[in-house]
Amino acid sequence: MFYPATFNSVLALITINLVTGFHMFVLKEPSTCKKKLGKTPKGPFPLPLLGNALSFGKAPYLAVKKWADQYGKIFQMYIGNDRHIVLSDLELIKKAFQHPSFQGRPRMEIIEFDGASHGIILTTAQEWQDQRRFTLRHLRDFGYGKNYMEGLIQEEVDELLDWLKSQGRIPVCLNIKFTLAVVNSLWRIITGKRFNQRDPKLLRIFENMFLASHPNSSFHGSMGEKSLSAVALDLFQAGSFTTSTTLAWAVLFLILHLDVQEKFQKEIDDVVGPSRRPSMADKPKMVYTEALTCE
Repeated sequence: MFYPATFNSVLALITINLVTGFHMFVLKEPSTCKKKLGKTPKGPFPLPLLGNALSFGKAPYLAVKKWADQYGKIFQMYIGNDRHIVLSDLELIKKAFQHPSFQGRPRMEIIEFDGASHGIILTTAQEWQDQRRFTLRHLRDFGYGKNYMEGLIQEEVDELLDWLKSQGRIPVCLNIKFTLAVVNSLWRIITGKRFNQRDPKLLRIFENMFLASHPNSSFHGSMGEKSLSAVALDLFQAGSFTTSTTLAWAVLFLILHLDVQEKFQKEIDDVVGPSRRPSMADKPKMVYTEALTCE
């Protein structure tokens, strides 16, 4: 049975909670942050809840450039209720990246609740140093930065090219194929072998590495179990999706800019020729290809 009085009481309680929450987290937050940060740089005035999001428009970088011209090389803006300090100067950015104070990551409760605040990407301080040092050391042992890694990548390229030839003139989606090729390359770099993604041998390899780590590091005990899955996930997310997405966009831009595609192909024909695959040894001679890759 429906009771209007009860409904009105509940509605009033919800309204009070919303107003109180709005006051605490929106109106009080900027002053609290200001006390924590001390003197803060100037910036555009933020709207409650939205921050400066409405000013971004279809091209946010233009809004940011406008604010940099107006407020200087260092300014602040809000995305939602989160304050962001923006550096708009190359030398300042280089200086910041070289200072340990800027190596941290923002603390996000929802990520910590989900257990994703481990690994390399979202950690900070000593835990980040432990996992970065550990990962780079063992990646080198399994082929990262060594000459034979190039051969592993070329095998994946050959397999991709064979698949493309087998499709004839049928339209294909390259995104998934690029991702598979990159993931397989990364898998072999990490493990030294081409494992299936569910192969238990991969877990044993990492477990042996973790067991050899110092007991005071972030790889020990229950923390090590969390770091194990987080590091593996970081390697695949950062190493596969970014690379495959870049390749897909590169193909799209080459299709749209045939003049660039022709110069690209001409340099490959002149330097490499039709009888072999390109290699890293060709890099110094392929200036246009290097510029295109960097772009």
